[in-house]
Amino acid sequence: MNTNTFRIARAALVLLSGVAVNVMAAGHLVVEDGWIRSAPPGATMLAGYGTLHNVGDAPVIVTGVESADFGSASLHKSVNENGVEHMRALGDLQIAPGQRVAFTPGGNHIMLMQPKKELRRDESVPIHIVTKGGDSIVGIFVVREDAPKP
Repeated sequence: MNTNTFRIARAALVLLSGVAVNVMAAGHLVVEDGWIRSAPPGATMLAGYGTLHNVGDAPVIVTGVESADFGSASLHKSVNENGVEHMRALGDLQIAPGQRVAFTPGGNHIMLMQPKKELRRDESVPIHIVTKGGDSIVGIFVVREDAPKP
């Protein structure tokens, strides 16, 4: 199977399963419960949430995110400094085998800037989670009013 055929097959699997797995690395990253908070029409900034889970047997280093549906995407965290909330770039994120890293409102999040279209409730948006070495997995994030119920 050539590389392009493999990528197409992997993308099809992602769309059918709703879960992304990077099958080419010893660390296997899965996106769980990915969601984007819905925003009013014309909003230029949205945020993505969910959990990154390393189900593999080696660490995974997440170096960034990308999405064709936005002008830019990046990893951020909210921090409280002297009673004022600020957003800061998260930087590289190492996820140990078995570890889960939560992206939640008020904490770590995926900053999604300049949406290229209006996103409707229940719409699925693919977001590439980029790992060290240039690999990426695709997580499916669903537009919602509120976090999914556990």
